[in-house]
Amino acid sequence: MAVLLLYTSLINVTQTVNEKAPTMTKYLELYSTYSQAVICPCKQVSINYDTFISIEYTFHQVCTSIFISQDWIDYLSTSYGSDNVYINDFRYTSPFTFQALSTLCDLINQTVSIRLTQFYSSQYVSASVISSDVFKSQAQSLVDQFRLSTTNDFLLSLTTIRNTTQSNALFSGLQTNYYFITQNDTKWPDPYPVAYGNCTCSYSPKCIAQSGIYNFPNPTILFSVPGIYIGCYVTESLLQSNLECFYNQTCIDRLQSYFSSTSLMNITALDESLSANLLKNSTIEEVVNLLMIEQWDQSIMYDRYFNACQPFECTYTYQTKNKLVYIITTLIGLLGGLITMLKLIVPRVVKFARRKQEQPTAHIARICGSGGCNSPSFYVPGFYMACYIIESLLQSDLRCFYNQTCIDQLQSYFISSSAINITSLDKSLSSRFLPNSTFEEIVNGLMIEQWNPSNQSVMYERYFNACRPSECTYTQETKNSIIYIVTTLIGLLGGLITALKLIVPRLVKFTAFFIRKWRMRNAAVIPMIET
Repeated sequence: MAVLLLYTSLINVTQTVNEKAPTMTKYLELYSTYSQAVICPCKQVSINYDTFISIEYTFHQVCTSIFISQDWIDYLSTSYGSDNVYINDFRYTSPFTFQALSTLCDLINQTVSIRLTQFYSSQYVSASVISSDVFKSQAQSLVDQFRLSTTNDFLLSLTTIRNTTQSNALFSGLQTNYYFITQNDTKWPDPYPVAYGNCTCSYSPKCIAQSGIYNFPNPTILFSVPGIYIGCYVTESLLQSNLECFYNQTCIDRLQSYFSSTSLMNITALDESLSANLLKNSTIEEVVNLLMIEQWDQSIMYDRYFNACQPFECTYTYQTKNKLVYIITTLIGLLGGLITMLKLIVPRVVKFARRKQEQPTAHIARICGSGGCNSPSFYVPGFYMACYIIESLLQSDLRCFYNQTCIDQLQSYFISSSAINITSLDKSLSSRFLPNSTFEEIVNGLMIEQWNPSNQSVMYERYFNACRPSECTYTQETKNSIIYIVTTLIGLLGGLITALKLIVPRLVKFTAFFIRKWRMRNAAVIPMIET
């Protein structure tokens, strides 16, 4: 009995509570107390990012300065007036340099604005309220991913344009990568690559040299513009330049002293104190790699998320002991049931034991029992020439390079001092492309023969290890134990019998008393007759 009393007193029981239309304050209070046991289903499952995330950004000051304005570019265009200047003179190339800088600022501004609009229209999906810490962590990850993807996509587009321009060997309109000379015995001008120091534009599009102000016609340098370079392409030289001179008012004033403009512009130098993450000698490429953004500021508003989620109720469970009333009623019922059971069982057990002693003992035995020539010497199969190198490449194929004879014949026309040992591509290798598949067809397939999915179980294991869950909480529904059922049944029967013992005798007496009173009241009076 003591054991059962102790068991009933110490056993943990699970209580489930529903809180209707909880406020955020109430939810935070419940979460701080019951943590993972709180579940609050959302009425609004999907919520736009702009509801609870706000992203602000500050551009590099040059993108809001006079140096990218049309007035400044026009001013540079008239900087040498009617004087003759060399093509590598700052006064000649600077309008195009700052026009390219202005274009980069505009492109980045448009890209970030468009991507931010797309980001805001994306939706955050949660079936139930997410805790504040987890929500803020997830929202911060979304912001970081937005910044990373926006930067990578823009830089990928810029790199594609740069590589395409270089691959097609496009001529610069400023003749900064090639110049043309017409020989006396030829009808057409021949292109000659421009050299910057020891670097030639035919070998690298990134050749650069210091930009400056030159004396004409005597090619002596009057002033080297700090940080500004000229090169094969305006964009390439710009990306390798920096704005060091334009942070220095003295440098700007000296630069203007060589301009032939009728009226000088009032130019104020950039403020070095406004650049928190970038130095004045940071290259334009380094600035572009950060999307020309000095600082990102984001606000993550949990209260707006909670209000948009609109949880209609919160359900939480907690472990507690049985209440005193339950323990007392269970004990009373158990005692009554035990007494009743003993009254029924003990007499029968005694009779059975006596009968057993009178019977003879039975002994039971156990049983034990596992192109440009009119008459070419050799046509290269599958290869074509066109207006642009890229266009001709995309329409070409590799059929010649699957044929060793073709390769050997091709090499026989080379004038290199020593031939390279080239082995043809292997036709026998499994491929979804044919030898005469064009490069465009291969590029459309991302030049990938086969996608090999990794072992999903291994990747899930990596995800789980990276997640590093601190704990797991689960609710299990099960049947009552046999001990609980037996004790409850005994208690119920005992309590019922005890209650009947108390009630039935009194009910019988009350009924008998009521019947007697009723009979007495309705008894007939017999009159006496005197004789």
